[in-house]
Amino acid sequence: MAHPKGTLAETALPDAQPVHAPKRRSLMGRIIGLVIATVAVLLAIAAVGDIHHHQQAMDQARWHAGVLASRLGPNKTLPLNLEPEPVPERRSGMFALETLTTQQAAKLRGHTGALIVAQTVPQPMRLAPDGRAVIIFENGEFHVEWMTLNQFTERMQSQVLPLLRDIAVP
Repeated sequence: MAHPKGTLAETALPDAQPVHAPKRRSLMGRIIGLVIATVAVLLAIAAVGDIHHHQQAMDQARWHAGVLASRLGPNKTLPLNLEPEPVPERRSGMFALETLTTQQAAKLRGHTGALIVAQTVPQPMRLAPDGRAVIIFENGEFHVEWMTLNQFTERMQSQVLPLLRDIAVP
């Protein structure tokens, strides 16, 4: 016997869409998504660490360059004392700074080109090449640059070491 109001299909709303069960992601798809997200987070953390480490080394080198600028000799000549100042309490976590000796500075005083006079110890990076902040004396002023370890070695060998042949370099 037919239903008095028609079949169930006849009584359904005309624009109703069939209901589908939600699609289930496979376990492998979830694992791959989790691995990709984890790698992305770890890379972001490493990048932020590299940026912070780089900026910290550059800021500290700028501070030292400012101290060295206060020691300029007559006519803005290279100071003979390039040793770093004692570190203020607020800067107790500073990186070690390597500088030319007084004897080396005396030999280089009056040189007209750019000279590397001080540098931080090598700074390890996670994603970028390792490098160091370098203090350069040029035209009576100090400025700071970031150099990879290869760039630093090449520049020292081509610019500073030939000028210091008879003096030991630190």
